[in-house]
Amino acid sequence: MPLSHNVIEAMAVGTIPILEYPEHFHPPLEHGVNAIIFQGKDDLVNKVREVLQLSAERIAILRKNVVDYYQQNLIGSAFIEKIENHSAPHLCAYMYVTELSVQAFNKS
Repeated sequence: MPLSHNVIEAMAVGTIPILEYPEHFHPPLEHGVNAIIFQGKDDLVNKVREVLQLSAERIAILRKNVVDYYQQNLIGSAFIEKIENHSAPHLCAYMYVTELSVQAFNKS
């Protein structure tokens, strides 16, 4: 399942991501901490049932953790700081663009 900016935008306002690919984030999202992680269709159904049973207090904690994760790892300034302070010989950065963006880039 591809990662989209929609997940990141939703996390910025505290939406708890329900997803199958926590490893696409760095550091990976954690089930029950800052995301609900499922594996396959059957598990998705089970996780949605679990979410529907969560208390308001538990949801508030998850939402706070999501916003904290966003501010520490995904907000622009945090991303730039990680790049500037990167000490390993290689840096992997994911770039999500549309075909139209690629065409415009190639023309420039």
